[in-house]
Amino acid sequence: ATAVFEDPFLIEIHDDENSSLEEDRYICLGSLKEFLIVVVAYADRNGIIRLISARKAESKEKEAYYESFKRKTGRNSTV
Repeated sequence: ATAVFEDPFLIEIHDDENSSLEEDRYICLGSLKEFLIVVVAYADRNGIIRLISARKAESKEKEAYYESFKRKTGRNSTV
């Protein structure tokens, strides 16, 4: 799941609902090896990354990833 951080088109959103003063939490949407779109939740506690969960993206999440890819590149995704 950590390979998702290598995706140059990664979508990362701060998770306000689950963050605390001790750690910031994020939800990422990206591809693994250019063929599988995944959702990864992780925490950043003083610069140390802790994976919380990872799962295959659902249809609407995949659509969001592909739309973002199109906007950033001006072309369709090859994923």
